[in-house]
Formats: sequence, structure tokens, C-alpha cells
Amino acid sequence: MRWPPFQGPILGPIIKALIAALGPAWHACHSTIGVFVDHDPAGLQVRGLLCRHCNTWLETCPHSTGCAWGDYLNNSPVAHLGLTYPRAAISRKPRRSGA
Repeated sequence: MRWPPFQGPILGPIIKALIAALGPAWHACHSTIGVFVDHDPAGLQVRGLLCRHCNTWLETCPHSTGCAWGDYLNNSPVAHLGLTYPRAAISRKPRRSGA
């Protein structure tokens, strides 16, 4: 694992803001260094940093509360920062009208 994580022009400012707000550990259990910027399924709001394992399996959590993943999904620790995931914004294409 590389540390610090790659901080290129697209995700670099977001990674820096996340680390400044909560540190480099995964933002739910704080046991592993986070290297992936996580965002909600709609691709708009950044939720935090995740390790490789959690980035792969987080969305499969069946719990609404009472576990680190469920709590993280229901209450993003960085929601107050109002960060938007830039790749989602870049990849959005205008819809063509049916006319």
C-alpha cells in the first residue's frame, strides 16, 4: 500500500480535505489506512476514505445500525464538509430528448 495516497489533480484536494478532517485511517473503524475515496451510490456526496476490503464490500452490509459499516452508511463522518465526488460530475452526460 502506498502512503500517502496518490494526490493527483482530480481526487488530490478531496483526499487532503478528508485526511485533514478525520485523519488517514478508514473513516468507520479507524483500523486500516484509507486509500479509496468513497461516495454515495448516486455519485454525488463524498462519504470518506475506505481501505481496499471495505471499498469492495461496504455496500453489502445488511445492518442499518449497530455495526461500523451500517453506521458509516447512515451517517457519513464527513457529510459536514459537503464534498462532491468529481469523477461523477465529470462522467455525467446530458440526456438526449426523445424528440
